[in-house]
Amino acid sequence: MTILSNVEFEKLVTDQSPRLRAIAKQRCDQFPKGLLTLDDVSQYITACMYSGDKKAVQWLKSLIVVSKNGKLNRLRNKADTWEDHVADVRRLSAAKEALDIGQHVRCKETGRYGSIADYNNDSKEYIVVLDPFQVKTYKADKLEKVATVE
Repeated sequence: MTILSNVEFEKLVTDQSPRLRAIAKQRCDQFPKGLLTLDDVSQYITACMYSGDKKAVQWLKSLIVVSKNGKLNRLRNKADTWEDHVADVRRLSAAKEALDIGQHVRCKETGRYGSIADYNNDSKEYIVVLDPFQVKTYKADKLEKVATVE
């Protein structure tokens, strides 16, 4: 299974360990139009494991995962799916920069309860479904969290 071109591989490893950068540079110098396959990555994992480069091993294993689950393709083609949006909101929520989708909230002005249906990154507004089935948009300072999502 083809994962990346050699040129893309060399660009991706610029911030990685010197061993991984050397492997990518050698590949790109020898075969600039060549392709990195799953078998190649498995061989590099074995080589890095025996040399004790745990960071490179973990990075290469992550490369295999993102290539198999299709995330690498979506990143390459700039396709933004609903799953990508939800993952971004979850990442913001984990960093305490935003509330999570599905989070139960209370509107400070009216005292009404609801759940967050979506988050707009551009306007920094939440789309909240209030009881009984009303949809409204609110800024973060107008909402307070009442329960956690598990």
